[in-house]
Amino acid sequence: MTPIEMLRERGVETPVLPSVEAAPLPVSLDGALFGALEVCEQQRAEYEARMGFDTILDAMARFVAPHRVTTSIDSYRTVIRKNKWLYPTVVGPIGEVPTFMNLWAAVHTDYHTLATQIFDRVINGDTLALTDPELYAEVIASETNRGWVGKRSPIGPDRQIEQREALVEAALIGHLEDDEVDALLTLGGLLPTSRVLRSAEQDMLAQLSTLVLGTAGSEETDQARRRMLRDYTKYSVLDLDEKLAAFVPPRGGGATSSSMLALDDLLDRLPHRTRATVTVLLSEIRALNFLNLNLEPRFSFKSWAGLMHGLVFAAVRDLPGMSDDIYGNLINLKETK
Repeated sequence: MTPIEMLRERGVETPVLPSVEAAPLPVSLDGALFGALEVCEQQRAEYEARMGFDTILDAMARFVAPHRVTTSIDSYRTVIRKNKWLYPTVVGPIGEVPTFMNLWAAVHTDYHTLATQIFDRVINGDTLALTDPELYAEVIASETNRGWVGKRSPIGPDRQIEQREALVEAALIGHLEDDEVDALLTLGGLLPTSRVLRSAEQDMLAQLSTLVLGTAGSEETDQARRRMLRDYTKYSVLDLDEKLAAFVPPRGGGATSSSMLALDDLLDRLPHRTRATVTVLLSEIRALNFLNLNLEPRFSFKSWAGLMHGLVFAAVRDLPGMSDDIYGNLINLKETK
């Protein structure tokens, strides 16, 4: 008997996935990419405005143990890897990148909304409130949805990148040597490292550099501090202090200009139609890389929203008789309430 059949037999509601038609399809790839980014950033900004940024920081310091923050990713990853997630495995029309970006944004909007509801329980100081079976079922459903658009999913960004790389390789047969194809894929998938279109790691290094080298108390350093707390330390001042203590400013810059010149040289050798096809595919690969390298770390399971989900998984797992089996845990919770 599968986990989902076992749940249904016991009358447990199974996860409901959002519809692909949940929101209008963006008109372009850039529209989809920046639309997903804006939706996620705006949602957090509205929550901070409603709760108060300093109130969130204070509540995190008072009600969330530091080790829960520092171990949250590994703890959550264990839950992800030790359970079977019941999302669809059929790709269908979601292979279109704008449609996928649209779905990813819808899923993570719900993911953050549930995280704020969990935080409301956390700041009431009642750990047992996190072991409510209805909440646990919601968290399982939320993680199922997140995993459906995540890296390990059949429709996730890794799989979609692989599919497009195969199409590029097929289009370049007879035009470039194998090592040149590899170079084109490597260079063509690079993010432009602009202020927005860069990896989370590059962005975090930029914020830390501003905090270490900038003028204390300036608007620039204040914004960098908020960005670090919001995007990379889950609103934990202690975690930020630890990152600052360990930070060493990087030396030198990248080779972005020379890389782009090398890419242009390879593209210039292609017939116009082939170049057009390859250019479109590379644009989609870059967009998916941005999702993988920037949006995922900032808004998905490694983020503050992920920490909140992880707190629920951990609270239930720590109860007597519980384990890493989320479906068994849910059945046990419902039977003991």
